[in-house]
Amino acid sequence: MGWRSVIITQHAKISYSSRQLVVQTRDGTSQIPISDIQIVLITTLSAVVTTAAIAALTSSGAKVIFFGP
Repeated sequence: MGWRSVIITQHAKISYSSRQLVVQTRDGTSQIPISDIQIVLITTLSAVVTTAAIAALTSSGAKVIFFGP
C-alpha cells in the first residue's frame, strides 16, 4: 500500500525502470519506488507517460488521474 502522492504540473516524461517510476523534467530526474505511490495526478497536457509506467502503477494498486485545464 502506497503513501505518496505524485503531482505532475509541468512538461515531463514518466517512465518505468527497475520497479521505480522515473519522472524526467527540465529541472532533473526523480526516481520513486512504485510500491510507495498511492496516486499519480497529471494536470498538464504536455506530459508523456509510457504504457509500462501505467501498467506498473495499476498493477500495484496506485490510482492514475489525468486532469486537464
